[in-house]
This record gives sequence, structure tokens and C-alpha cells, in this order.
Amino acid sequence: MELQLINQEICESRLYRTTASLSKLDGRDVANLVYLNTLATYLMLQDDQKYDFAQEYAKKTAQYGSYNNFKTVGTDLYMLCYILNNVDNNEVTLKNHVSSTKFLRTLQFDSRRHTIFIRSMAREEDKKSLATSFFLRLESQLKIKESNYKQYRRDIANWRDLKDSIKHRVIKMFIMDIRKIAMIGEVLIPLNSMLSPKPKTEAVAESATQDISEIFDSPYPIEDPQRNDYGDYVAHTKLPDGSALVITFENYGDLKYDVEFSKNFSYAVSDEGDAYKIFATVLGNIITFIKDVRPEEISFVADKNSHPAKADGYHRLQLDGPDGRTKLYDRMVKKYADELGYKLNRTDQPSEVIYVLQRSR
Repeated sequence: MELQLINQEICESRLYRTTASLSKLDGRDVANLVYLNTLATYLMLQDDQKYDFAQEYAKKTAQYGSYNNFKTVGTDLYMLCYILNNVDNNEVTLKNHVSSTKFLRTLQFDSRRHTIFIRSMAREEDKKSLATSFFLRLESQLKIKESNYKQYRRDIANWRDLKDSIKHRVIKMFIMDIRKIAMIGEVLIPLNSMLSPKPKTEAVAESATQDISEIFDSPYPIEDPQRNDYGDYVAHTKLPDGSALVITFENYGDLKYDVEFSKNFSYAVSDEGDAYKIFATVLGNIITFIKDVRPEEISFVADKNSHPAKADGYHRLQLDGPDGRTKLYDRMVKKYADELGYKLNRTDQPSEVIYVLQRSR
């Protein structure tokens, strides 16, 4: 019965049922979707609830061999790999067909290795070390440049060690990136079902004596963000306790950046009272970055968890703590956004707040 439901889920959500659906994609879309769908299958294989789906999906994808024949009954991933492996086929006309096929010919997609990896997932033979090297090669073969795609690969490699709140955010962003290309698809339904609702953290009243200027009295000294080879910017500093604070501005295209920070190579802020100074340092570095780079958009996420776990995994600025920081942080972000010519969009989620600053002038 369970296998029947899995098969039905795959069948009902299939995006590429007809060649007309495929004609909405260009060559870059196809390459990106091959990467994301392969990564999504491996991600679900790490999840106890979606393991059976992932294994069955891998089995169905690999059952026709190395993507040499046009199969409308194949999975989305099979059909996408077929296009990569048969650029001059007569069955599919892509969007911007001439430039798309020209781009696809520049790729070095190894269909044999891809099939072997998919079969290893179907047979429960996948190993973390093999998966890491496989996805690195696949990135190169498909000319994957998007830094957020590469971050998904890093996150999924350590999936079982991540906190639930981090898994939630990764899946949410992963789904958004797939839907930017295709609004429906076989992996979207099971991915969506992995988005469990977060418990609502109880808010604490803001301290009446805390003034907005006080928080910037003594931020930690830190270097200006420096651009790396991937187009991201990184800033480092050493804190008084000897730990390292690293702030990363990840470039996801068109002068848009997502900000993450780590303390001592973990993403948790300690409970020992340095949350204000960490916030002051991070926000100060964001201000410097905005003045120097003038991005079109910059975003960061703040958690509402009152008691952050001291463990590896993403963890952002703490909003609701024993001293109540939410309104204070909001005022600070709004104040500097206005001064720098940026419009603040704030999205309040049950367990986190998403800040997005968009350039208005």
C-alpha cells in the first residue's frame, strides 16, 4: 500500500509529461534542475520519513539505463538527464532552442557516473564520501555557479547533524529555488511535506532601559568584508575568548546577498551575554558592506529561540532572549536601512524573522 502511494505521488506530480512542458525550459534551466533534483533525491534519502520515497524515485529514474531513450513515463530527473545526454534529439524543443543547445554542448555531463550514483541510492549503497565527490564533479560538469546551490550541497552532506530549525530553512529555500525554474515537479510534494511547523517561541518584553545607541557602544573590531573567488564576501575577527567570528555575504546573483555568521566555526551564539555585541558587530559589518558594494538586495535571518543549542549547524542572531531583543533589533535595522537608502521588508515566521533590505535609491 505504501509503495502504491509513492508511485501515485510520483505520477500525479510529474512536470514533464509532455514535450510542451519541456519547451518552457532553456538549457541553463535543464542543467540546474538536473543538479537540484539529484540533490533533492539524496537529501530525502537522509530523512527517515522520506527514505522510502527517495529510494523508489532513484529506482524508477535508473530503470531505463543511461538516459539514451526518450521516455515520457520516466521520472522528471530521467527526462532532464535525457536532454543533457541527447542535445540534438528530435523530441524536445527547448526555450531559446539555438542558444540552449549551444550551451548544453559545452557541458560535460557524465551520464554513466550519474546513473551509477542514482543506482547506488536505490540499492542503499550511497556513502557520504562518495556523494561529496560526486556532487563536486556534477557541479563542474553542469557549470553550476549559484552559491546557494553549493551551500545546499554542503548542508546536505551534514544533514543528520543539523538542527531541525536549520533543516527547515534549507528545505524552504531549496523549494523556492526549484520553483523559480518550475512551479511543479515530482520532488516538490515530498520536500514540502518535510516542512514541519515550528513551535512558537514566547516573546519577552523589551527592556525599557535599553537605548538603541547603547548597542553600538562597543562592537567587536572586525575587518571589512573581502571578496573571494566565488563572488562572496567574507570578514573575520578574533573575539576576546579566543573564538573566531566569521561573517559571510553569499552572492546569489544580480547583486543580491544573504548574510550568515559563525562563531568559532559553529553557528550558535553563546548564552554568556555576548548576543548584543555579536549583533552590533554583524550589523556594523553589514552597514560597511552596503556602503562599499551597494547591493540591490541583502537579507539575513534572526532566530527566535530563547536557548540556542551549542552545536554545529546554522544559527542566526537571537531575538527573543531573557532581555527581550525583538523590538530593539527591529528599530536598529529600520534606522540604518532608512539612512542608507534601503527599504526594509520584515517577514515574521513562528521561529524566525527574515530581514530583507532592498535598495530604493
